[in-house]
Amino acid sequence: MADIHGNDVALRAVLDDAAGCQVDRWWVLGDLVLLGPRPAEVLGLLRLLPGIEMLRGNTDRYVLTGEQPAPHATAADAAGSVELVERYGLMAAGIGWTRGVLCQAGLLDVLVSLPSELSLPLPGGTRMLGVHASPGADDGPGIRPGLPDEQLSRLLADAPPVSSSAVTPTSLLTAASTGSGRSTRAAPECQNAPARPAGFSLRSVTA
Repeated sequence: MADIHGNDVALRAVLDDAAGCQVDRWWVLGDLVLLGPRPAEVLGLLRLLPGIEMLRGNTDRYVLTGEQPAPHATAADAAGSVELVERYGLMAAGIGWTRGVLCQAGLLDVLVSLPSELSLPLPGGTRMLGVHASPGADDGPGIRPGLPDEQLSRLLADAPPVSSSAVTPTSLLTAASTGSGRSTRAAPECQNAPARPAGFSLRSVTA
C-alpha cells in the first residue's frame, strides 16, 4: 500500500477488502499521514498489521522538516503568484497541524524512525527493493508502468548493482542481469478475491 495520506476511512476499506487474502506481510510505501484528517489513526491501524514494514515518502518528510514541494518549496518561490502563495499557506498549515496531532499522540517518532527504502531477500540471490518514487529519491517522476527503458535506467542508477526487484506505489519492476524490456500485467494472488485490473506492471530490463 502507499499514499494513504491520513485517510483512515480509505485505509479501513482497503484492509476490509484484503481480509480474505491471508496477507502475512505488508509493505507500506510512504506518504502515510499528511493531507488527511486522521494521521494518528492511520499510523495506529498500520502498526497493528502482521509483518508490517513502512518507509517514509516525501510528504512524511515534509511533516518532519517543514519542507514543501516545487514550485512553492519556499515562501520566496511562491511570492510571485497568488495561487502559489495560497498553496504554500495551505500546505504549511497542514504540515503544522499533522505534526501537532502526531506529537500529541506520541507518534511523531514513528515517522522519524522510518527508512527511505525496504529490502527483502528473494530466492536465487535476488531481492525486492521498496521505494516511494525511485531508488535514492522520495519525489520526482518516479517509476511507473510504460516508462521507456532509457528513463528507467536513469531512475535505477542509484539502485545497488545486483539483480533486484524495485517496488513503487505505481509499479513492480524486475531488474534482471539479462532481459529485454517486455512488460506484463500482473496481480497478487488472493484467495476468493474477485478478478480486477492489476495495480502494477512487471517489467524485465537490463540492469
